[in-house]
Amino acid sequence: MGTLIKVIHSTKDPDLLGDAADNARIMLRGYKIRPLDRGASTLKDHDKIVEKMKKAKKAAEFALSYDGRNVAHFVRVGSDKWPIFSVDLTSETDLALRRKWMVILKKEAQIVTDADIADFDKANPVAADPEEIAELQQKIDVTESIIKSESDVKSWYAKKYADFDWQQRRLDFLPWAKQHGFEAYAQFMIGATDGFQDFAMMKTHVLKGAKLPVKLKPETRAKMEAAFAANQAVDYTDAKAEVLKIVDGSLMPKFREMRFKAAEKTVADEKKKLAAQKAEMAKLKGRK
Repeated sequence: MGTLIKVIHSTKDPDLLGDAADNARIMLRGYKIRPLDRGASTLKDHDKIVEKMKKAKKAAEFALSYDGRNVAHFVRVGSDKWPIFSVDLTSETDLALRRKWMVILKKEAQIVTDADIADFDKANPVAADPEEIAELQQKIDVTESIIKSESDVKSWYAKKYADFDWQQRRLDFLPWAKQHGFEAYAQFMIGATDGFQDFAMMKTHVLKGAKLPVKLKPETRAKMEAAFAANQAVDYTDAKAEVLKIVDGSLMPKFREMRFKAAEKTVADEKKKLAAQKAEMAKLKGRK
């Protein structure tokens, strides 16, 4: 078994080495693993590390390593390394607590692997941690919720734009339209539906030099421009009908097809994830 190393914090600025050490110490405390809550308030080799950073012009990296037994915390600059402390996890006689620490190090630092935990379970059968079971159940609940919601996507999206609600217009259809070059039509429909002011609508979509021009019949455009020039209220009835014909006839089918395909992929991916999560849960509960 090799040694896994994870950089948890770093700094390129020699003047901030002390602050970086503090930040790394705070991160370790956040793991809530008692033996790791022991970082020194000052680095014993501070000056040597700073000198190396300046000379090599490289960052100081605060790292954790695990070799299957010992967890080591150290600073490295390039190939040079300065130890801060090392902990032998096997010195903890509470096997359930030791396993809990290994799970945390797998989740937070990725220096413990599934294989490490499987080997531990084989050699040290202990009851499952209720907190670990509860946390995994939360993940399962989220995955199942995603599967259900994405499976229901076809019932969410109407065929006609007029039947979209505020969120679907702005948070679903608009981003898709921007991505595929149809932003002008999506923005125009939002403005026409939600009653944007004439100045914004005309400058953005209708007048010469408009940022997001929409295709309109010449007579429709002329009537709108005349009203705007005369400081009269602009009637968007005809323009809205013309743009809506494009949106419902061309864009909505493309959007729905894309969204449904994306939903199918999400459901397939989440079902695989759910199977793995349930298998993991069975293993946990099987240790009771």
